Amino acid sequence: DKYELKIYTVAGRLIKTFKGGLTSGVRTFGWDLRDESGRGVANGVYFYKVTVSQGGKVKERTGKMAVLR
Repeated sequence: DKYELKIYTVAGRLIKTFKGGLTSGVRTFGWDLRDESGRGVANGVYFYKVTVSQGGKVKERTGKMAVLR
């Protein structure tokens, strides 16, 4: 069982990916507001897509979030 969380700009450019294995319980993610290259992201709206593969089933959820400093 595994998960994948991808974060995109409003233009649709992928900027960060988190991947890992699943264990039971609630998942939270800490993001240091940096892209894959280590550069800080700008304030604004971003979209995320979470894909969970568990027991042979795949579930996806998308949403948006705001970065404000």
